[in-house]
Amino acid sequence: MASTDSPLKEFVTTFIADIAAWLLQAEVQQVEARPEELRLLPDPVAADQVFFVTLRRERQVLLHIEFQGRRSRRPMRLRMLDYMTRTALRYPGVEVLHVVIYVGQGAGSDDDGVHQLPSADGGVALQWRYRVLHLWRMAAEDVLEWGVPALLPLVGQMDIRDPATLVPEVLRRIQAVEEVETQQRLLVALASLTEDKEVLTMIERFIEEEGLLLDTPFLQKLRAEGRKEGWEQGREEGWEKGTRKGREEGREEECRRMVERTIHLRFGNGTLDLAARLQPLSLSELEQVFEAALTASSLAAFLAHLPAPARNGSGGSQPELDGVSNT
Repeated sequence: MASTDSPLKEFVTTFIADIAAWLLQAEVQQVEARPEELRLLPDPVAADQVFFVTLRRERQVLLHIEFQGRRSRRPMRLRMLDYMTRTALRYPGVEVLHVVIYVGQGAGSDDDGVHQLPSADGGVALQWRYRVLHLWRMAAEDVLEWGVPALLPLVGQMDIRDPATLVPEVLRRIQAVEEVETQQRLLVALASLTEDKEVLTMIERFIEEEGLLLDTPFLQKLRAEGRKEGWEQGREEGWEKGTRKGREEGREEECRRMVERTIHLRFGNGTLDLAARLQPLSLSELEQVFEAALTASSLAAFLAHLPAPARNGSGGSQPELDGVSNT
């Protein structure tokens, strides 16, 4: 999802009038981007994309689009409930359409967009719904029937059953777009959103054979931006990897200190080298041990949660805290 997130947002922003008409199934007169966060201070949240769409007869609709891959920190149903509540409070009385577009094989397979919370009296306390599109489930051939050139790049995220037939037809239709810059942007969006290597090779070969985009100011700009974005992404990923590792090690160390401090407060000082017993434990194991340190009825009960002490050179065990044995 990380590799397609920015291309998807740029693609939607560029062709938002056509995409809004597709999602709303209505004729669009005007679209105004509202990139600002949905704010209910002091807890702001950033939505992927928010637009105000003007339909015929000056009817206004708020269109909120979220893109989601296979993993989400919070369940999407709860994220959408948060977004929808903020939208209702900030724009009361405005018609809304909330859309989640799932990207990547299997993403959101269990989400139908209809959710509810039970009430203590046996009924439903709250129900909410949003529109769900699983791009990976949609047949790419359907895009040809829609007859909207701006939607053609979406085939790169759809189920392509016959690439040898579909890809040339998609490229032919993009090539038929009269405005050169729009044609170029569609080709770039198609290449950016295509993850299948076979299909991407077909697209790149077509671009090369037809001489499309070559040596144009538009492509030069894209190449420069691509190099910069690739460099920054590589640097950021390396930094994130190191930071993530350091952050996890820091949490492990903090958890060890909390366990030791809790045991000291509850059971007093002793002779057990507790740090050595905690050192080999993973973060999840340390969290379980910390819970045991808080709830154990006795020191012996707490020690039962630790791995057996390491043996010293004489074959004896390490000394236990306050002389309490772990066995």
